[in-house]
Amino acid sequence: HRWDSPVRLPAFELQLPAGQSRSFILRMGNSPPVAMQPMLLSHEGLARIRMAESTADGVAFGIVGLLVLLCLVVGTLYRWPLLFAHAMAVLLYVLFVALRTGYGFVYLWPDAPGLDSNLIILVRAAMGVAVIGYLRLLLQVRRFPRWCGHLVSSWQALLVLYGLGQIVLGGVLLDNTLSWAVSGVSAVLMLVMTWYGHRQRLRYNWFCYLFPSLVALQILIQGGFVLR
Repeated sequence: HRWDSPVRLPAFELQLPAGQSRSFILRMGNSPPVAMQPMLLSHEGLARIRMAESTADGVAFGIVGLLVLLCLVVGTLYRWPLLFAHAMAVLLYVLFVALRTGYGFVYLWPDAPGLDSNLIILVRAAMGVAVIGYLRLLLQVRRFPRWCGHLVSSWQALLVLYGLGQIVLGGVLLDNTLSWAVSGVSAVLMLVMTWYGHRQRLRYNWFCYLFPSLVALQILIQGGFVLR
C-alpha cells in the first residue's frame, strides 16, 4: 500500500472545510504487529514530532552501538566469549526494536511489507537464540550435566525452526498467543537454568539472578497485553 506523505510515512491527508465536522474511521492491521500510534497532526506538527523522535532514537541507538563495539573490542582483547554473546544479544534486540517500530518499512523498503514481516520474524528468532546463548555462558551451563546442555541446544534449534515455519506457512503460526507461549517457555527455561545452577552451588553474582528474572517479568507483562 502506498501513502501520499512525501516523507515516506504511513500518513495521509484529511480534508476538513472550515466550520464543518466529519467522522473518520481508521482501521490498522498488520501481522506481525508494528508499533504505531495514530495521531492527528498538522504538517508542522508532524515535522516537529519526527525531528524529536529521530533525535532521541539516534542518541539511543548511538549509545547502544558504542556499547556493542566496546564489548566486541574488550572481548577480542581478553578472549571473553561472554562479552561477544552479550554484544550480539544487545545488537539483535536493538535491530528487532527498530524493525518493530517501522524504521525499515518507512525508510528502507516501503514497497515491501512482506520483506519487513519476514525480517522481524528472523531477527526475533535470532534474538531468542542469542539471549539464551548469553545466559548459557553466564550461568555456566557447561558445568551442568550433559543432558541440560542438549536440552538448551534443542530449544534454540526449535526457536529457529519456529521462525522459519512462520515464514514458510505465510503467517499461520503468527498468532499472538502462540508466539507469547513460545517466549514463555524460553523464560521458564531461563529460570529453571538459574535455579539448577543455584542448586549446584555455582558461584553466581547478583546479575545472574537479575537478568533472567527481568526477562521473565517482561514476557509476563507482554502476555498480559496479549491475553487481555
